Amino acid sequence: MNDLRWDSYVLISNKDINSFWSNHFNENDKRSVLFILGKGFDIRMNLVLKSFLEQSKFLDINCLLVEYNEGAESPSHKYKDLIYANITELNNILFSNNRTRYESLFIDIWKTEGREKRRIGDRDISEKIFNYDITNYSDIIVDVSSLPRGIYFALIGTLLKKIDSDEKLKRKNLFVTVAENIEIDKRIDEEGIDERIKCIHGFGGGIEKESNKKPLIFLPVLGEKKTNDLNRLNTHLNPQEICPILPFPSKNPRRSDSLLIDYHKILFDELRIESQNIMYVPEQNPFEMYRILSSTINNYNNSLAVLSGCNTAVAVFSSKLLTIGVLLAAYEKEEGLGVYNLEAQGYSIENEDIELLELLNENSEIFLMWLNGEAYEK
Repeated sequence: MNDLRWDSYVLISNKDINSFWSNHFNENDKRSVLFILGKGFDIRMNLVLKSFLEQSKFLDINCLLVEYNEGAESPSHKYKDLIYANITELNNILFSNNRTRYESLFIDIWKTEGREKRRIGDRDISEKIFNYDITNYSDIIVDVSSLPRGIYFALIGTLLKKIDSDEKLKRKNLFVTVAENIEIDKRIDEEGIDERIKCIHGFGGGIEKESNKKPLIFLPVLGEKKTNDLNRLNTHLNPQEICPILPFPSKNPRRSDSLLIDYHKILFDELRIESQNIMYVPEQNPFEMYRILSSTINNYNNSLAVLSGCNTAVAVFSSKLLTIGVLLAAYEKEEGLGVYNLEAQGYSIENEDIELLELLNENSEIFLMWLNGEAYEK
């Protein structure tokens, strides 16, 4: 197997995050921070920023708020009171620190052309972040807690490409953070799924080219309530082999068993998947997701070398932590690996039970993934 960029990695979880903030961003260091987060109704929106500023009050910080427009018909609009509460809290957090600046970056998720509605959010964020000046920042933190998957996937991929392509930027620290809570994720439903199926911008890997005739391996990363999406993608891709990926071990030890029950009909009765094709990755370790995915793709390419290797399609239906692992594998692989995301036109809260989400939020955990910078200098 080829050397992996993140074979050695830094992953810091909730119990150690405060000590990391205070040690890395200590008052004797002259650091300037760009903190990127998304505007939304998710009650986890400000958790990471609040934790960070509590330990780093003396820093120069520019907060870049990604504001994304889901369109006039988005079901998310009914949660404008939650968005207002999040923004009010954000303003209180930021303006209590007079060394913090605040600006917005506006993104359109959809573009209407005649009767057709086309997803452009991933391309829009990629172009705007690529043109955003990060020269004067020592550290960049991207918090994905309240960002849609397609947006943060393209955003982080573009930042990595921007850093890797410029010698003057290669020492910058790049962190990705998330307030993870599977129980909250399960209660936020996607609505109005995109009718067009395509790879996330910048992560097509060339697999959709008509001239590409290699065998296709499909690796869906499964989460709750995605049986219809799985069926749609499988029909679209028509792969030669399918290897579902399930979260295990997980905080709920029976989660993977429950998912297998939910997906049993489509996986075993309809798609006739062999049980040995099912793969497992640790629910809370994106770097293990990255390593297992990279190893699997490498093994398939070796096995199919007589056919010039294979193409791989990955669909992410699971948590943001595991999605980051897929992102790293796709970024490093570049060719032959395409990542699919069926974008929603908006979101709704199950049973409109906001009090339950607030209660569940008490158990949200902060994770930090260090992707570039001082930790990887030799």
